[in-house]
Amino acid sequence: MNVEKWKFSEHAASLVASIKVCTKQKDLQKGARIHSYLLKRGLLEKDIYLGNALIHLYAKCGILTKAQEVFNDLPFRNVVSWTSLISGYIQHGRYEEALELFYRMERCENLSPDSFMFACIINACGKLGHLDKGEDIHAMIVREGLIEKDTFLGNALIDMYAKCGALVKARQIFDEIQVRDVVSWTTLINGYAECGHVEKSLVCYEEMEHEGFSPNEITYVCILKACASIGALDKGRKVHGQIVREGFLEKSILLGVALVDMYARCGTLGKAQQVFDHLQFRDIVIWNALIGGYVHKGHGEEALSYFTRLQCEGRVPDAITFMCVFSACSGLGAIERGKEIHAQILSEGLQCKNDSIGNALIDMYAKCDVLSSAQEVFDQIQTRNVIAWNTLIGAYAQHG
Repeated sequence: MNVEKWKFSEHAASLVASIKVCTKQKDLQKGARIHSYLLKRGLLEKDIYLGNALIHLYAKCGILTKAQEVFNDLPFRNVVSWTSLISGYIQHGRYEEALELFYRMERCENLSPDSFMFACIINACGKLGHLDKGEDIHAMIVREGLIEKDTFLGNALIDMYAKCGALVKARQIFDEIQVRDVVSWTTLINGYAECGHVEKSLVCYEEMEHEGFSPNEITYVCILKACASIGALDKGRKVHGQIVREGFLEKSILLGVALVDMYARCGTLGKAQQVFDHLQFRDIVIWNALIGGYVHKGHGEEALSYFTRLQCEGRVPDAITFMCVFSACSGLGAIERGKEIHAQILSEGLQCKNDSIGNALIDMYAKCDVLSSAQEVFDQIQTRNVIAWNTLIGAYAQHG
């Protein structure tokens, strides 16, 4: 055995492990020092594992230009090199660039994508709504004989077709998967719900239970959203009971939000408040669900009361909170309260950063007959969208 080669391999393995630790901790400073060391010693030219680890580090941390630079400088590349870079682009929402890279690999390299890369690129097609490209990649997967034995990849295809509105195709893929898991069922259930086929999503949920699958947290969230959208209160209550029995609610903020929202949108505000009060952890999304529920059902006073309570507990409102509160002020004609909250926003420098807050303020002032203030807010918005224009134009028209 070549002792020098053994020493280098051992050293390289140690460096790869160090880079992986930097990736996990998102420690770019230390990762950059290791990168510099590798360049000085010329080690990147000798070991592809080091290059791949660096690409993954920079991609995971969102420094995609640096990841691309390391990728471009590699003397040769394998599937891991391409997958690390492509998945980085996808992780940070740059789906078109990810697709371009994938097709570049197909054209220029004699490499066969693995299941993980196919799943990543299928995800990009779904996010972009590129059904034609998704079908092309699906055909590649079929040629490779991967779909029948890979549940993860099958689930990615179901999700892509559902996001593109091709629900018949999504169901067809679901039926072809030899081994389905709870993710397969949840993906199909969510696909039906997101495309407006709520009744089908509920039927699919019943099929899932009949076949002996136990819903997970995301399944329950999808079903509660479906119940909320059609006002299926009885079904929502039944699901709530299952969630409590299985102990999910104690550790899931997502389920807390979904339950509060479901009861609020079904008009059962007392129950929404009860769920809210019993939650161990409340983030701003849960507060918004309850405040928004009160506003939606015309209970502006209660909405403002919870807004006050939110601030007393030291919570920081976000743009959605303020939009709900201004809507409450509009409904009540509580212009003085609206002005107080507007002043708070200005002191925190939020209005100019968020068009939605500006639009809500214009609407509030217009509905409270303070058109000069509505115009003033409009003039201060840096980037006006069509909603801002329509709101102000409608206000002037309404008041002659």
